[in-house]
Amino acid sequence: MRDGRLVTPEQILDSALRNAEVLSSLRDDEAERLFGKTLTLSRGEWPTGDLSSKARCTLLALSIGITYLLGDALAAAALGYWFMQSQCPHVLLGFPPSEE
Repeated sequence: MRDGRLVTPEQILDSALRNAEVLSSLRDDEAERLFGKTLTLSRGEWPTGDLSSKARCTLLALSIGITYLLGDALAAAALGYWFMQSQCPHVLLGFPPSEE
């Protein structure tokens, strides 16, 4: 449900396609970031996470939609919980995460 209305499979698919487009647009920046981290690892240093917050949150949103479309509402809900706990709504709207 979204805003008290049932979300149709077509709306979920449309959202998934938009998220896939966002991930595609992030590809070059993410590849450059991962290349830099690979160089850091080759020097024996340990870098922080592999994906930017925006890429991670978009990937989570895409995963939620696909999991729901595949009929596993429980797994989609678990991914949704992870999405919310990762402050993804703030990240995807361009706001800094809260300090909580």
